[in-house]
Amino acid sequence: MPTWEVHATGKYDIRMHKRADTLIYIFILLLSMQAVSGYASEKERYLFTWLPGIRYAAERDLAYSPLLYSGLQGTYSIAYSSEKNFSSDYLAVNYAQGNIANTHGNIMKLHMAGIQTFKFYHAEADRHKGFHWGWSNNNEFNTRNIEDIGNFNDRNEYFTSFGPAARYRLPFSLFNRQFHLEALAHVQLLGFKLQSSYVTSLPPGFEEPSYTGIEGFLRSIELFYPGNAWNAGIQPTLRYELKSGNMLSLSYRYDYLRLKGVHTVEKSRGSWSFGIITAL
Repeated sequence: MPTWEVHATGKYDIRMHKRADTLIYIFILLLSMQAVSGYASEKERYLFTWLPGIRYAAERDLAYSPLLYSGLQGTYSIAYSSEKNFSSDYLAVNYAQGNIANTHGNIMKLHMAGIQTFKFYHAEADRHKGFHWGWSNNNEFNTRNIEDIGNFNDRNEYFTSFGPAARYRLPFSLFNRQFHLEALAHVQLLGFKLQSSYVTSLPPGFEEPSYTGIEGFLRSIELFYPGNAWNAGIQPTLRYELKSGNMLSLSYRYDYLRLKGVHTVEKSRGSWSFGIITAL
């Protein structure tokens, strides 16, 4: 199963088979854990298989430069949802990679892997329409590399966060066909984060040689909270229901991320994906 890499020049390479396979293995493991916790009470279950999509990313890392790097990337996602009597769960695994550039033509190589979950609460009769409130958990790991700047290669950050979420659903008919409009939104408020130190790829807790393993890890953890970190996103989706009960889907996903620390990282990303939703 290929993953697309999109360079700033607009040329596509089909590669990274192993990364896509690893993504699927992780998803299957999480899916198994989800099934054990709530299988008996599920009313509807769906598997979302998104085809390789396109993401436009704009990013600034002040440890590198105040200049903005931007461009196209390739994305791949797979997701699972379950609808219960009074709650709904949604779990998505996302991967993106590609090159972006600044106005001087300097290239930054990016990789992103993330797992995000949503849980919404609703009345039994209203799970297919209206507003639903709940919470979200976002887990994301990013790496970036500028080969022209040797001291700042292999920068990375990781965060786990929690915050409120909302969902709006509107079923409607058009030309005797059934459609579903859905929008997810989230704001991440509390959690923890790990970032590279100012001049090395390792987190700051590992700069002292005597700190290794758990001690270095604990010394590197920073709190994720408003003022120190910020992450929010929205995902509108249009679904077309087939006679088989499966659906075709067109989705746009936008999110904004800002992490403060020894250096500030800021990201703005929007992606388009087309996918197939299979009833399980």
